[in-house]
Amino acid sequence: MKKRKYTVEDLAQDKSFRDWVLSDDSEAAEYWSRWVAGHPDQLSVVQEARELVRNIRFREYTLSSGEKSRLWEQIDRKAGGSGQKPVSIRYMHADRFKKVQRDASGSGRDEHNVDSGRHRGLLQNIRSVPLRHRVAMKLAAAAMLVLTLGLGVLQYGLPWLDNTVTFRTDYGQISEFLLEDGTSVVLNANTELRVSSGWNGASIREVWLDGEAYFDVVQTESKQPFVVRAGEVNVHVLGTAFNAYTRNNKANFELASGRVKLENRVSRTEVEMNPGDQVVYNNLSGDPDRRKIQTGEVAAWRDHLLIFRRTSLDEIGELLTDNYGLNVIFKDEQISQQYFTGTIPSHDVDRLLVTLSKAFNLKIERSDRTVIIQHEEERQQ
Repeated sequence: MKKRKYTVEDLAQDKSFRDWVLSDDSEAAEYWSRWVAGHPDQLSVVQEARELVRNIRFREYTLSSGEKSRLWEQIDRKAGGSGQKPVSIRYMHADRFKKVQRDASGSGRDEHNVDSGRHRGLLQNIRSVPLRHRVAMKLAAAAMLVLTLGLGVLQYGLPWLDNTVTFRTDYGQISEFLLEDGTSVVLNANTELRVSSGWNGASIREVWLDGEAYFDVVQTESKQPFVVRAGEVNVHVLGTAFNAYTRNNKANFELASGRVKLENRVSRTEVEMNPGDQVVYNNLSGDPDRRKIQTGEVAAWRDHLLIFRRTSLDEIGELLTDNYGLNVIFKDEQISQQYFTGTIPSHDVDRLLVTLSKAFNLKIERSDRTVIIQHEEERQQ
């Protein structure tokens, strides 16, 4: 279903839209984020449909055959121990049913496809079952419901409290998403972003980042705070464009415009950033390193560029591991402590390896996902 205008019901019944809201389907997320960005007049309809889909979400738990057998044995003993084989019950999946539409008078019109004659026959068959067995069936349904809810709470916690949506990217993938307030987020490779839902009327807009992302935050009329929880650092912002990175107990923040405040929960320190500031935490328990950069270089990876400014080969090796899934091996630790400055297309890892090889007189061998780096003279021996 691809068209210019949607109703709330259209979106709620669209499988791709539900995949976007309820799962980590990156293809659906990318399509709908781009669609919303191109149709801002439909933002309120999209937000209402997202809330509708989230509110009818259920956690499912399937009983094992052993659990079912034990449950039936308990029911049979409580019902009088007939010893007869229990009635077989078939459960219909919730997706077989559609939303009931209501007309202007408020009466419901059931739109799902149901064979009413067959269901009348089923009801008649149930009524023909002896009273004792009907009681057993009711007990079974009640016990099944209690057990399912109990196990669901134990395994998942309270499902209605799980109100976050997760976006993910794979190695080498960059994707842009539009959040429900209109905030744009671009995720770098191998990154996960969890977003709390129900921002309308909430006191705070909150997201959790594992990886690297560029945020262009929309300021709401009520100046609703926007907080990025990047590992052990909280980024407090109203309307701002910035880049955030957190991996391996390290964090890096670059501010393109606006103002943000960084709150380090480990060292219990705060840092206020101005445009062009870069704040690097190489050790979250220590003081950060503040530098000045060109605002045009903030999140250059969005334009598929890798910009290195006196970056150690060790850091470049970490980037190759984090963003491309490569296992980088330095034959000599001294090699990893050398520094490189330059700009390389992010989609051409082999060009980066060739450039490093020529710049530092290195022998770099790549086999599938393993990269071995050594001095050129070591290869010649």
